[in-house]
Amino acid sequence: MVSEPVIGSPPHRRRALALALLLAALALLAWALTTAPAQRFDHALFLAVQHHLRTPSLDRVMVHVTMLGDAAVVLLLLLWAAMAVRRPFLTEALLSLVATAAAVGWLKHLVCRLRPSQVITGLHLLGPHLGNLSFPSGHTTTAVAIAGVVGHRFPRLRPLLYLTAAAVGVSRVYNAVHFPGDVLAAALLGAAIALATLAAAPRINRLTGHLHLHHTDPAGRALHTLLLALMGTLLVWQAFKTKQVPDSWRWPLLLIGLITCATALGRTRRQLHRQP
Repeated sequence: MVSEPVIGSPPHRRRALALALLLAALALLAWALTTAPAQRFDHALFLAVQHHLRTPSLDRVMVHVTMLGDAAVVLLLLLWAAMAVRRPFLTEALLSLVATAAAVGWLKHLVCRLRPSQVITGLHLLGPHLGNLSFPSGHTTTAVAIAGVVGHRFPRLRPLLYLTAAAVGVSRVYNAVHFPGDVLAAALLGAAIALATLAAAPRINRLTGHLHLHHTDPAGRALHTLLLALMGTLLVWQAFKTKQVPDSWRWPLLLIGLITCATALGRTRRQLHRQP
């Protein structure tokens, strides 16, 4: 058995140093974007993408690519993957999603940077407009954090995960909902959240084991089933009651939500039949 890194060990120190450097870079970037030269450069990059890279074909692709960073879509993919993969990754991934939501929300209100459409007139937005605060990109942070955590557990998937995270980041600028600086900050934040989650992973897994909440344990399967039911219900509601998804996603989300709810119901019936 391979022993876990302990506090003060070289792997732990390297991870702590990398985390400190990422957070320092994020703070420096946040400060730089308050200066006029950095803002002009950021706006120029954004406008270059809008004026020179936009095509009707890419429009149809990017409006869907960006949804791979949506927290609800990512959560659904994780829950479905946990039913097929018998390895401990779900708890870590869920923790990184919670940390991402908290960190992104806090930074948005701390920095209070407006979205491109609030400061540049005449933009053609692709997909839903999710409020007026832009720094950092929540979709990109989610994609990078999940790529780091899941890629650590499944090294063969790293190229696909990292490429997907990069595509999500590009799509946020392409879709005219974030400046490049917002996406760069999100990449730094997502990498920092992934590192912090992986550093805490041994303790998380021990706690999960003590509480029998791993998704292969009976209690863990019950909790996983509950999450599936809640997620299916959320997708059914999200399909037609929110403005946070493109119109082309509404019927697919409704169908996926109903399938997810049916899966949760079937798992519940099987679990009840197994009980003495």
